[in-house]
Amino acid sequence: MQKRKSLRLPHYDYRHPGAYFITLVTHQRKHYFGEIEAGILHPSPAATTVCRCWRTLPDRFTTLKIDQMVLMPNHLHAILWITQGTGPGLNSLVALFKGSVSKTVRSPRPLWQRGFYDRVIRNSAELTRIRDYIRQNPLQWELDKLNSAE
Repeated sequence: MQKRKSLRLPHYDYRHPGAYFITLVTHQRKHYFGEIEAGILHPSPAATTVCRCWRTLPDRFTTLKIDQMVLMPNHLHAILWITQGTGPGLNSLVALFKGSVSKTVRSPRPLWQRGFYDRVIRNSAELTRIRDYIRQNPLQWELDKLNSAE
C-alpha cells in the first residue's frame, strides 16, 4: 500500500504560535451542511452542530483563538490562532474538532474527508487577503462548477 503524501510543511512545528488557514471538506464533497442560495447558507441541522462545536473550541483549548470562519455546504474555511506552543498542535485540534462534530451529528456514514488543507499565515497582508477570501466564499459558490454536482 502506498503511503499518503503529507499536506503539512516538512519540519514545521504546528504547535508554533501563529495564524493558520484551514479547509475541511466533507466526505465525497457531499452537501451535508445545507445549500447556498443568493450567497447565503441555508443551514442543515449538521451545520448548526458544526458552528456550535467551532465556537466552543477556545473554551476547550486555552491556547487557541478562532478568527474568521465560513461554513459552506461541503466544506469549512477558517483561521485559527495558536497563542502558545504548549497546547495541542494543529493536527490534533482539527482531529478533535472533526471528531466532536461527527460524534454529535451521529451520521451513519463518514462526515469528513480524511485530512485537511492548511496554510501558515505569514504576515498581515496575507491575513487580510485570506479573511476577505473567507468572507467572499459564499458569493463565489455558484461560480465553481465543482459545487453544482453533489
